[in-house]
Amino acid sequence: MRLIALAIVLGVLAACSGNQDAATGFYTENAPPPASARISNKEGVPRDGHGRPYHYALLNQAVPEFETVQVDGSPVSEASLSGHWTIVEFWGLWCPDCMSDAELVQELADRLEGNERLRFLSVHTPPSPTRLNDAYGKYQSVQDYFDRTGRSYPVALDLDASIAGKFQLASTPLYIVVDPEGVIRGFRSSLSSSGDRPVDVFIEDVEVLIQGR
Repeated sequence: MRLIALAIVLGVLAACSGNQDAATGFYTENAPPPASARISNKEGVPRDGHGRPYHYALLNQAVPEFETVQVDGSPVSEASLSGHWTIVEFWGLWCPDCMSDAELVQELADRLEGNERLRFLSVHTPPSPTRLNDAYGKYQSVQDYFDRTGRSYPVALDLDASIAGKFQLASTPLYIVVDPEGVIRGFRSSLSSSGDRPVDVFIEDVEVLIQGR
C-alpha cells in the first residue's frame, strides 16, 4: 500500500511539474521561461512544446493605435479600450486552437456582459497579410459563423491583419488585459488547455490583477 501511495504522489508531482512548464498561465511580466522553453521562431519568443508563448512583446506597454469596425458595423479603436479594464481576445476561424476555445469564449463574453468595470472585446484576424483568403476557414464570415453556431459576442474585424501586426501577436488565440489607461497589463494563451474551470480561473486572475492596482 505504501508503494502504491508513493507512486500516486510521484505521479501527481510529475503532472504538476508538466503543468508548470506549459505556457497556459496568466502572465503579468515577461519572467525568465523554464528551461524546457523553445526559442526557435524568428521573433525570439520563448514557447512551450505546443507553441504557446511565455512572453508578449507589448506587455506593460500602451495599446497601439488602431481603427476598425465590429461585425455589427459599429466603430472600435484603441480609444474604445480606455476608461475601464478590458479583456481582448485575438482569434481566427482558421485557427484550430481558437475553435477549441470557442465555447469558452462565449462563456467568457456572457459572464462579462453588463460588467462596467471589466469588459470583453474579440478581434478576428487572418493568419497573415498574405493569407487573407484563409481568414474564415469553413465559414463565409464571422457573421456566418454566428448564424450557424448560435454564438454571439462583440467582434472587431482585422480585415487585412494589420491590427495583428501592430499588436505583435506571437500566437492565436491570445488574450490580453488592458487597464483603464490603455496599458496592456497581462496576457494568456488558450483557455481550453488550462484544466478545470478555465473561465472562472481567468476571471479570478484578472480580478486579482485589478485589485492589486
